[in-house]
Amino acid sequence: MAEEADAHYVDRGPSVVVVLVDHGAVVLVQQWREAVGAETVELVQERLEPGESALDAAIRGVREECALRATRWREHGSFWAVPAYSTQRAHVLSAVVDGRVPGSAGGETKVVHCDPADLDVLLDDAVSLAGLALYRRSAASASASVLSR
Repeated sequence: MAEEADAHYVDRGPSVVVVLVDHGAVVLVQQWREAVGAETVELVQERLEPGESALDAAIRGVREECALRATRWREHGSFWAVPAYSTQRAHVLSAVVDGRVPGSAGGETKVVHCDPADLDVLLDDAVSLAGLALYRRSAASASASVLSR
């Protein structure tokens, strides 16, 4: 017997996932996530605001979450985060840290620098892990698009 399709879904909208490199280390954020009752370790992520490009959202997320400036932006592709129940399409970008911005990272967010070899062990959310996989695949095939800024 076929299951009836559930018409309920989360209208999350598009987001960005950023692989941010700082002197060979990858910048991660550690923050409390109420839904799981624990801190998670993630790549920088940000939802796009209406009319905002993926690059603009990524720049804003890096600034707000990490108090960092970045350059050498590249786009590596996108993927559906959880298409069974969410509209979230995640765009994967990468950049290199170019300096700090005045102020501190937002609220409860802790900025962590990680050796790239340890990412598979430290990251514990699916969007970060999928974003990292797409970044690695794109970097290995040299298919990343260079973005201006």
